[in-house]
Amino acid sequence: YNLNEAIIEQFDAGIFTNKLTDLKNQSALYFFKENLNFPTDTLKKMRYDDNVKFLQDADVLPYGGNELMLLNAHNPVRIYNTRSFSYVYRMKYEFLDNHLFQKNKTYVFNDEPIIEIAISNLESPTGNHYGKQSRGRTATGHFAKGKIAISLLDYSIIGFEYSLYDDNDRNPLFNTTLEYRKIKGKMFLNYITFNNRFKLKSDEIFTYSKIFSSTHENGFYIKFNRDVMEKTLKPNNLKLEFKGKRYKPIEIELKDKQTVFIVMDDNEIDLSEVSEESLRKATFILKRIKDVDNNELYDNISQEIYQFREFFVQEVFERKRPSQNLLPVDKLKPLSQSFTNDFINIDSYIINSPLMNRKM
Repeated sequence: YNLNEAIIEQFDAGIFTNKLTDLKNQSALYFFKENLNFPTDTLKKMRYDDNVKFLQDADVLPYGGNELMLLNAHNPVRIYNTRSFSYVYRMKYEFLDNHLFQKNKTYVFNDEPIIEIAISNLESPTGNHYGKQSRGRTATGHFAKGKIAISLLDYSIIGFEYSLYDDNDRNPLFNTTLEYRKIKGKMFLNYITFNNRFKLKSDEIFTYSKIFSSTHENGFYIKFNRDVMEKTLKPNNLKLEFKGKRYKPIEIELKDKQTVFIVMDDNEIDLSEVSEESLRKATFILKRIKDVDNNELYDNISQEIYQFREFFVQEVFERKRPSQNLLPVDKLKPLSQSFTNDFINIDSYIINSPLMNRKM
């Protein structure tokens, strides 16, 4: 959903300037479009807030309303002395104290020996967060892993990968991957990706829409309005109350993603001997059942959404400065609201959508 593509030129005055705030560091927009081959969802476009659209157990960095700014804010190599994300924070300060490091492989890249170092976080039993109190430990309940690639000739950082996980150890809360390349002894960004998941709530309730009996199977079909998480379908979570007595099913089967069939013990209740009029007075007690997005029955529905940003470099100009008539991107507004500058050679650059066909 909501795939935007752009051609942008970034002007960076170097490592001793603040990438995010220095006026010398600007971007120029030459092309922007919404890819209409992908569907659009206006609800997913809304800004983050604490009620409808939010990051689970996380905050959005307050670095403006621009997609490119947020991407640059998640490059801890470039903004090494400015806060980025947990638990790297500032690479110059907290990064070393918050992690364990293990030497991995060495290899040669562009005739240069590279060492790869595995990264994992140190966990704190007290759960302290960013700041002076967090030196040496990270918060409990999360774990991070990644790797950093460093030149053995001059110790320049070639690559950096980092992922932070919560109880969902398959899909991270976020992950970032970046790579630098060396041109005449100086390091230039080659690409950076940042992916994160967030929660999106709606007014819709997760509930069942229909229950009907199947007397010849001695059971009931229950139709839900959402795909059901199968592991929550336990006998204690689905009970039949009939004529003052409660019955547990002896078998539960997920017929399709939203339909559950439960079989009753015919030694306890034989549905073929119960009239339809009597069955209409029966009550089902359903609890602790969840949908595949972890919403509990009768609660407002929230979805897990995955967001993907990428910037990849097609050409590097070593000492180029912006011309006086170039209008820079407003760092506080979305790219869609920025001025598009004229560019004669726009066709020499490509628009590409290298979306990952895998789990985040």
